[in-house]
Amino acid sequence: MSLRSTKFAQRHILICDFLHFSPETQVGLVRSCWTELFALGMAQCSQVLSLTCILSAIINHLQASVAQDKISALRVKQVTDHICKLQEYVNNMNRLQVDEHEYAYLKAIILFSADHPGLPGRRQVDKFQEKAFQELRGYTNQSFPEDGDRFPKLLLRLPPLRTLQPNVMEELFFSGLIGNVQIDSVIPYILRMEAGEYNIQLGSPNSGGRTFKNEETEESSQ
Repeated sequence: MSLRSTKFAQRHILICDFLHFSPETQVGLVRSCWTELFALGMAQCSQVLSLTCILSAIINHLQASVAQDKISALRVKQVTDHICKLQEYVNNMNRLQVDEHEYAYLKAIILFSADHPGLPGRRQVDKFQEKAFQELRGYTNQSFPEDGDRFPKLLLRLPPLRTLQPNVMEELFFSGLIGNVQIDSVIPYILRMEAGEYNIQLGSPNSGGRTFKNEETEESSQ
């Protein structure tokens, strides 16, 4: 199987797992972890994006804003500390040389997290997360047999993502794109666009007829 085919197959499996849930649950899952997913995506594409240059430019802009009294020095310190934390995280991921398959599994582990109050379908979410854990373990054991600690090393890179603040991430990377609109309110539209694009890729443009299992009913039957 070609690399492109493998990548598509992995993406297909992840999306199929995600589409198991109702649109409401999908939105809830993404809202609860979009900051972590975004940071992982930035780490994955950091070389292509020249992320270090981008973050340095943001810090320079903040410092200039302080000089012009457009923003308080305290706020600049908060945002700068956040940027340094993000840069350190990206550097650590680069040192680990995380590959695209590992990034995909890490994103799945983050996405399928049931530790959020009121989330329907918690048992199924747990099952999909456990599936991602096991597949990541199997992949690292097979691809990096000489590095027996690689799997726990990767898992230890997930908790620091929880320290990133969504409001600061919005201010840094999205305020110029969507103004004062919060990411939480945009996520449902993004998911609908992504679902439509995915169905077109599969040759099934009629995504509107898709039916979703009722997670609450499924849980009660278990």
